[in-house]
Amino acid sequence: MKNFNLVVFLLNFLNYIVNRHSISELWMRFRECENKKDGRIPSEEFLRGVEKVLIQEEGLKWEPKQLALVLDLLFERFNYYGKSIDIYDFLISMSILSRMSNDEKISLILELMDVDEDSCLSIGEVFKMILAIEKNFIKELNYLNF
Repeated sequence: MKNFNLVVFLLNFLNYIVNRHSISELWMRFRECENKKDGRIPSEEFLRGVEKVLIQEEGLKWEPKQLALVLDLLFERFNYYGKSIDIYDFLISMSILSRMSNDEKISLILELMDVDEDSCLSIGEVFKMILAIEKNFIKELNYLNF
């Protein structure tokens, strides 16, 4: 339960620094290093990307030990695959938690899910979006023991 409380704190904190620009930057960075175009990136790339975009570019000051703990907890929150993370799960969650308006959130999520960038979501892309959202809410509900 202690780790869950830390993760909730972390996600609430990120709510204040995450915006459309930072999510788009992460998306571009993660797409460049994505393994086999399956939507997953290794933990090292995830940690480097989050540190660069959300910490360094936003000008936040962290002690090295604090930063390592925060990044490790963030990775563990979205880790379903061992040593890699699904970038869609993470970025959709960040979009939902951001302080953007609901219209902006929906627009950004649809933009992120348009993998082939044809300005139209395929049935597969819609299905993947719904699974990503559902997976994150189920994990939260399991933490809360409903």
